[in-house]
Amino acid sequence: MHIKIITITFFTFIALGLHQIPKQISEATTQETPSLSFIKPQENISLAPGEIVEIELQGTHVAEVLLVGPEFVKTQKNNGTNIFTFRYQIPSQATENIKLVATGKTPEGSYTNSQELLLPLSLNTMGPLISLRVDSDFISLTVGDTRQINVYGTFSDGVERDITSTKFGTKYVLYPGKPANTEIISIDDEGKITAINPGQISLVVGHKDPVNAAGVVIKVSSN
Repeated sequence: MHIKIITITFFTFIALGLHQIPKQISEATTQETPSLSFIKPQENISLAPGEIVEIELQGTHVAEVLLVGPEFVKTQKNNGTNIFTFRYQIPSQATENIKLVATGKTPEGSYTNSQELLLPLSLNTMGPLISLRVDSDFISLTVGDTRQINVYGTFSDGVERDITSTKFGTKYVLYPGKPANTEIISIDDEGKITAINPGQISLVVGHKDPVNAAGVVIKVSSN
């Protein structure tokens, strides 16, 4: 009789254990893998500086989302729809396409990242250039030195923007003209000056609109 009781208890334990295994497997299977993706705005959108755009993300197993962009950091909790909505204003000084990225936090405290969202920027709404300025009208260098020059333009919309790169229509002309100037300094399309040999030269910074220009005197000394 004693052996029979042990046998029944043993098989009962096995039966109970087997009964619990499918439940554990089911719980692990049904737990969703966290993910986060942008669903708005759609592609082929063109935005202007200062414009407000609605951003939407869809999250799976995400309790809270942090959205980060230029001059923007904001969080939003899941309201039960798994859709996270933000209103983002393009910085009025922006000249480059805007990049946004989001991070989702799961209920357990782990994290998942979205892909990067690129907002194409249209600069046609800025209007014509009204005035142009550089950050310095005199630069002193020694041979081998480099210096970044920064150029700012105020447009008819009243906003001043960084237009240092030649892709914004900025032009750099060394005076007197080539080839003599190449022996003193060189300057690339992003406004980076490199001192090559001792001497003095003038740099004329202009724009595709020839009315606006600024001058910079550059003096290069020997080591």
